[in-house]
Amino acid sequence: MIKKHQQKAFHYSMDGEYSCLLDSITEAFVKIANLRNEVQLKFDKNATLCSTNMTAELERCEAKLNKCQKMMKNISKTLLEL
Repeated sequence: MIKKHQQKAFHYSMDGEYSCLLDSITEAFVKIANLRNEVQLKFDKNATLCSTNMTAELERCEAKLNKCQKMMKNISKTLLEL
């Protein structure tokens, strides 16, 4: 049979373990939140970089298109002169 002082000691021991477990769970949630923020920042940075790269590629394509249009006009003009 467990005596009252043993029950109290056991109860305090469980409270300590519970508190430690609760601290560990809280710490895990904080780590998860920090990781989530890191992932979001990296995603935002990558999305911005991707957008910048796509804009630059679009500008290069537009420049090529403009060059081709000028060449077509020159060819057309030359053909009309023949």
